[in-house]
Amino acid sequence: MSTFVYGITMGDPAGIGPEIILKAIKNQKIQGLGQHMVIGDAGVLEHFYQLSELR
Repeated sequence: MSTFVYGITMGDPAGIGPEIILKAIKNQKIQGLGQHMVIGDAGVLEHFYQLSELR
């Protein structure tokens, strides 16, 4: 059985995209859909993760 892989684009690094992506990835319903791949700046995503309550 193959695993579904889906991509999410981050959009504007100064926008709301990074925060929305982090919240979506932590959502149990989203986690059950398959493997995710975020397309964007990893440093920006890490920065938002460190600032968030999701850690």
